[in-house]
Amino acid sequence: LQDPNLKITQLKKRGYRIAPGAKAKFAQVTYSGNEAGRTSGRLQLIVNDAESVSASVDIPYRARVLPGSLGYARKRMRFLSAPGVVTMTMRSITLSNNFSVPILIHTAKIDDPSFQILHFKPNRLLAPGDM
Repeated sequence: LQDPNLKITQLKKRGYRIAPGAKAKFAQVTYSGNEAGRTSGRLQLIVNDAESVSASVDIPYRARVLPGSLGYARKRMRFLSAPGVVTMTMRSITLSNNFSVPILIHTAKIDDPSFQILHFKPNRLLAPGDM
């Protein structure tokens, strides 16, 4: 990679086959810039093709770096438990939009089966400064 802000993770290195016309996720691309603004570039994907003309595929990307953050109360994200004791604790977690543009929250998920997300409203638009 030439751009140090561009990271590729979860890359399936070899033997990944995609049928003609099919879609498949084979990597995750993340752009983490420090300066506000827009950037673009191309990722080059090398494929195993008998025809040397089509042995690589250029995939264009665009990124916009926005100064700001999603705010939340860290203390509300801590849950105390004791070994062997089953407890249920419900907490409301509030996000605040500290960006200068509206942010659309599509979905929320958690990978830990000990937790559930309840009463989440999908596709919620948070204006700058909103909670």
